[in-house]
Amino acid sequence: MDKRRRPFASTDSSEFDDPAMAAESVRSDFSHLVSMLDQQLTNLAGTDERARAHILEAKAAAQRGLILSVQLIDLLRVVN
Repeated sequence: MDKRRRPFASTDSSEFDDPAMAAESVRSDFSHLVSMLDQQLTNLAGTDERARAHILEAKAAAQRGLILSVQLIDLLRVVN
């Protein structure tokens, strides 16, 4: 695995036996994705508006996923 890039959350299938752990893994992935997209926006040349628009759209979707995963974690805490 390339050590320069942060791998997304573990792909160990035993992790997904616990719904709360799976939800936390998803939350972590979305959080890192938002950070990566922020970095892409920072590094993007100011004149590339089409690329900027696509990255902003992807970031908005990742932020929605992050919010939903946090809500799922909260629900799982109530249930358990």
